Amino acid sequence: MDSAPPAASGMRDLLAPLASEKVIRWLMFGVAFATLPLLLNLLLAVTSSREIGIGQLLGQGELLLVSAGVAASGAGELSGEAIEALRRFQIFLSGAAYILVCIASVWFASTATLKAGGQKVNETAVANGSLVLFAAAIITGMCCVGLSRMRR
Repeated sequence: MDSAPPAASGMRDLLAPLASEKVIRWLMFGVAFATLPLLLNLLLAVTSSREIGIGQLLGQGELLLVSAGVAASGAGELSGEAIEALRRFQIFLSGAAYILVCIASVWFASTATLKAGGQKVNETAVANGSLVLFAAAIITGMCCVGLSRMRR
């Protein structure tokens, strides 16, 4: 017999898909491996005793590309799933993921174009913005993957 209050039990049932093997696998092999080049860049800078700030580490927009991939992979997991009771939420999550993909992709392309043209890029703004988009992509993607695990 479960002694948890009904509200706690309901919350646990709602959050259970986010702790599924599918979500953990996605986080480890999708997200963690996608961010390895950035982590290795940081380790190389620390190893060579270079001063590195967030602008130098993330200011080129690489995390924007990772964010687009993370959001797209989450939306891909959800596509084709049909859970009638949650259909509106599925549409919202998929739409949010694709909006993140578009924003991150266009922002990276714009940043790369400016740099290629020799124009100044505010690396701190790119770095901070890409961190926000990355967090949103992880949350959205994780919800997509978790929801895709649920069945009717």
